[in-house]
Amino acid sequence: MTRVLGYLPEERVFHHFQELAHPDDLELPKRILARVLQEPGKSQVTEYRVKHKDGTFHWLEINSLNLLDEPGVEAIVWNYRDITQRKQLEREVAKAKEQLEAILNNVADGIVVANANNSLVYINDVAARMLGFPSAAAMLAAPGSAFGQRLRRFATWDEQGRPLPFEERPGFQASQGKKAHALVLYQDTLAGQGYWTLMRAQPIFDAQAQVQFVVSVFTDITEQKEFEQRKDHFISMASHELKTPLAILSAFTQLLREWFEAEDRQDVILHLSKMDDQITRLTKLVADLLDISKMQAGKIELAQEAVDMDELLREVVENLQPTTTHRLLVKGAAHRSITGDRDRLGQVLMNLLTNAIKYSPQAETVMVRVAQTRDTLTVSVQDFGIGIAQSHQEKLFERFYRVYSEKDQTYPGLGIGLYIAHEIIQRHGGKMWVDSFEGKGSTFSFSLPNR
Repeated sequence: MTRVLGYLPEERVFHHFQELAHPDDLELPKRILARVLQEPGKSQVTEYRVKHKDGTFHWLEINSLNLLDEPGVEAIVWNYRDITQRKQLEREVAKAKEQLEAILNNVADGIVVANANNSLVYINDVAARMLGFPSAAAMLAAPGSAFGQRLRRFATWDEQGRPLPFEERPGFQASQGKKAHALVLYQDTLAGQGYWTLMRAQPIFDAQAQVQFVVSVFTDITEQKEFEQRKDHFISMASHELKTPLAILSAFTQLLREWFEAEDRQDVILHLSKMDDQITRLTKLVADLLDISKMQAGKIELAQEAVDMDELLREVVENLQPTTTHRLLVKGAAHRSITGDRDRLGQVLMNLLTNAIKYSPQAETVMVRVAQTRDTLTVSVQDFGIGIAQSHQEKLFERFYRVYSEKDQTYPGLGIGLYIAHEIIQRHGGKMWVDSFEGKGSTFSFSLPNR
C-alpha cells in the first residue's frame, strides 16, 4: 500500500478503503467485494480509481482472491497494481483515434484499410458512400452477402475504356508489395451512373517485411474529368473545323506561288513562302490536336508492320539535317526490325530531335544512340542545351505541360509533342523517360520490345 498509494501500514486505511474510491467509482469496491465473498477460490480482477495520500487519484488494477476457506490462510488476498500511466496512454490513444477518425471522415477522399487477408480494417464515410452505402457504420453493419452484391453492381474501366482486370487494380498490386495508382471509371450498372476516381494504394509492411495492411485512397475526379472531356470535345471539333480551311489556304498559296514564279515576282514569292511556312506550322498543330483527341478517346489506330529502325532513323536524320546547323550524329545500330507503326515511330523520332535542336541553341551537336538487348531496343536523343529542373521532369509527358522560366520564355510550343510521343511509345508496349540537369542538357530515351 505504501508503494502504490503512499499510505503507511499503521494508518490502517484498508479498513476504510471503499471511502478512498473516486466518487464515480464508489459502487465498484462494494460490488467486487460481494462477488469475491460469493465465489470462494476464484480470482476477481477489476479496475477503478483510488485516492493517493497526496490527494490525487490513481488507477489501480485490483486482483481479489477469496481464501477464507483455505486452511492456514483464512483471508481475502488483495493484490494492487498502479496502472495510472497505462490508463493515461489509453486515453491519449483513444483521443488520438477519435481525432484521426474525425479527420478521415471529413476529408474529401475515400480511405480504405485492409489487412493481408483482404479483410476490411477501416473505411471512412466518403469511401462507403462511393460504394453506395449511406455511411461507414451502415456498410460495416451490412451482412457480407449484401456487401458482395453491392460490389458486383460496379463495372470497372481504365482510362482508355477497357475493363480493368483485378490484378491490375492498385489495391491488388499494393497487396503484392507495390505502390500503385490508376485512373478508374466505376460504372453502377444498376443505377446507370458512373464516376471517375484516382485510386492510390500503399502497402504497409510488418517487421518481417511482409505486407500487413494496404491503405487505399480514392479521389473522386468526376467533375474534373467531365470538364476535360468537354475540353477535348471542343479541341476535336475546332481542329476538324480548321482542317479544311487550312487545306484550302495551302492549295491557293501554292497556286499563287506558281503564278508569280511564272512572272518572276521574287518579292511576292518571298512573302508567299513565309505564308506557306506558317500554314504548314498551323497544319501540324491541328494534326497534333487531332491526335490528342483520338488518344483521349482511345481511337488512335497503329499499324502492325515490320519497321527497320536503322532505316527509319537514317531517313528522319537526313530529312532534318538540311534544316539545322546542328550536327545530328548517330551511334550504334539496331540491326533488326521491330513490329509497329512506321509513321508514328518516325513522328516520335522527329519530335525528340526537333526538341533537342530547339532547346540547345548554343550547342553544335545532337547525339542519337541506339542500343539493344535480347528483349528491347533503346533509342536515346541527347542535347547539350539548357536542361530541365528535376521538379519538372515527372510532369513533362503530361498533356499541355510546359516548363515556364526566364530561360525558356522565348521557346514556342503548347506542350503536346512529348505527350503524343509518350502515348505512341506506350501504345507500342514500350516506355519513355528523361535524364536531365539544368545547364548541361537533356537525354530523352524510349525502349521498345523486340517482337
